[in-house]
Amino acid sequence: MKKSFVLSALFLLLIITTGFAQNPIPSYYQPVLGTETFLENGSRIVPLADERREMNVESSNPGDSPFSGATATVYIIRRDGVKTLGPFFLNEGGIITAKIDAKPWYVVVNSTTTTFNVSVYTKKITD
Repeated sequence: MKKSFVLSALFLLLIITTGFAQNPIPSYYQPVLGTETFLENGSRIVPLADERREMNVESSNPGDSPFSGATATVYIIRRDGVKTLGPFFLNEGGIITAKIDAKPWYVVVNSTTTTFNVSVYTKKITD
């Protein structure tokens, strides 16, 4: 029950934020205060089935300011809505890495404490 409530709340949040500006993936040093959405280009009609990637969400403090102890809640969601990874809790100066498939994804970052910079990018996994 609790999980379905959280997912329902998340999807409501996503519906509300679709009318607002979205940031592309990759984005580097994007200031976040409140909710920001990072959207991967969905131009792949047929994704490469064997392509393995990882989504990285990295935070840093803005400019020369001292670390503030800011935190954020992060969700990594496949654009078709079938998979949701998270919630992850990102501390200032930290990084979240999650394995994802070749389909398009987006990331929702919610920080309510203070502004800090977030970089969101993907990397191809090679063995």
